[in-house]
Amino acid sequence: MKTNFTFLTPGRTRVFLSATLFFILMSFGAKAQFGVYSFTGSETCPNQNPNVTAQPANAVFSVFSNTGTTCYLGSNVFSTQGLNTTATIDLNQYNEFTITPNTYYSLTLSSITFTDSTNENAVGGTTWSLRSSLDNYSTDIATGTANTGVQTPSINLPAVNFTNIGAVHFRFYILNANSALTVWTVDDVKLFGSVNAIPPANPSNPSSNSPQCNPPGVQLSNVGTPPAGETWYWQTIAGGTSTVNSGSTYTVSASGTYYIRSQNNTTLAWSAGAGSLAVTITPNVSAPIFTLGATSTRCQGAGTITYAANATNNTGITYSLDATSLGGGNTINAASGAVTYVAGWTGISTITASAAGCNGPSTSNHTVTTNITVGATSFTLGASSLRCQGAGSVTYTANATNTTGISYTLDAASLGGGNSINAATGA
Repeated sequence: MKTNFTFLTPGRTRVFLSATLFFILMSFGAKAQFGVYSFTGSETCPNQNPNVTAQPANAVFSVFSNTGTTCYLGSNVFSTQGLNTTATIDLNQYNEFTITPNTYYSLTLSSITFTDSTNENAVGGTTWSLRSSLDNYSTDIATGTANTGVQTPSINLPAVNFTNIGAVHFRFYILNANSALTVWTVDDVKLFGSVNAIPPANPSNPSSNSPQCNPPGVQLSNVGTPPAGETWYWQTIAGGTSTVNSGSTYTVSASGTYYIRSQNNTTLAWSAGAGSLAVTITPNVSAPIFTLGATSTRCQGAGTITYAANATNNTGITYSLDATSLGGGNTINAASGAVTYVAGWTGISTITASAAGCNGPSTSNHTVTTNITVGATSFTLGASSLRCQGAGSVTYTANATNTTGISYTLDAASLGGGNSINAATGA
């Protein structure tokens, strides 16, 4: 965990933190200065003005304090005396400050800088050491030399240890001070990093009653309940941030994948991922279409005709025949649409196809007209007659029952001899 530090240009330039300092909460990569102890004020003990110049948003710095040493008078600095003169670290003697994130937030810390000096040099060199509460102050984060020259160490904090953490205490220790009269002076202690809103945990995948028709649509349901201080919102895309639908159930009318994300009610941070579930909306059944069209005709007589129909998205088609046709002795096969007519049936028959499926049944009708059979023709002059040779016209009329019209023809030999016939009248 120990790292090296680099020295910046020596000097005592004071840098103040603006009281209006702010930063973007969710920008994890940002490493802004967000806390500085400048110790501004006239010399006094205990050390004057041990607070940061301004508290950041969503975190709190403690006072800068010392334990096991004595305050030493100095203006605009933090000075202590009675320091450890041995080469072994004294864990009961240190300068300390703490940074604590607010509830629902974490810290990502990148570096610490400060200026320091001593009033006298030590044989072998006085050493400072920086440790933290993350490992109970057991190892050095960094060390450096303190002497009568003003130095500005810059300490990089290991990302593996200081990313998305809670409260942390930092302690500065002194080793090998020259004497009990050695004064260690510290100033402009700055911490760099960011305060991050902690993402809520991802909700579990929802459940549903898929597949369903529309209406009523598929109903998705929460699995579990949102933790206190969080709200779960239904989304139509994986990274959605809609706050429109937050109920325990959510009804959808289209097939697809739907999501549920959590948002912290205080920080407004979203969960990194989402619960998800694919659902299916079954299409509605269409109206049946008969292969013979909407109407047909037939002649009287016994026989069977199949009136088949098709319908998209159907789960089965059944057929029925009107009551009058059934009363006349005709029958229908409900599974195939085959109608068996009795010999004496004439008139109108209606076949109904009923298609089962979503939001069904859907029905269509086919109308059949059964016409009466025409009777045999009979001539009014009988089956045969005689006439004498000579020019003239004779009308050979005939009658037939159930006819819709009679037409007449003449044999080829007579026509070849020059005779003719009126096809409409038989003359």
